[in-house]
Amino acid sequence: MKNLRFSVILLLLLLPIGAQAASPVKAGEVLTLQRCLAIAQERQPSLLAAQGSLAAGESLIGQARANYYPQINWQSSYSRNYSRSSSTSLLSPKNPYNDYESNVSLNQNIYDFNRTSLQVQ
Repeated sequence: MKNLRFSVILLLLLLPIGAQAASPVKAGEVLTLQRCLAIAQERQPSLLAAQGSLAAGESLIGQARANYYPQINWQSSYSRNYSRSSSTSLLSPKNPYNDYESNVSLNQNIYDFNRTSLQVQ
């Protein structure tokens, strides 16, 4: 009986009072200390924030590992140009031409004085 009172008090202290989420405790459910601790652990804001920080840190490791792989860049451009008349320096709107340009590059880091490996660590 003492454990039940302790677990109910612990549950009330750790759960927000005005929470809008569905209650994890069903009507008539008998709560054990282990159940109260499990509920508190699932809903503790500090633990949820720590899990989010951990996931963010893992994604930063993935970004650092990306420097080991080749980087592919693609650039494209388009412009419409008008030719100049040979007799005058005016632009001639009668002879426009289209200029398309596309560049693809592949870059691979060979050695960076262990910078990438230190970022991954």
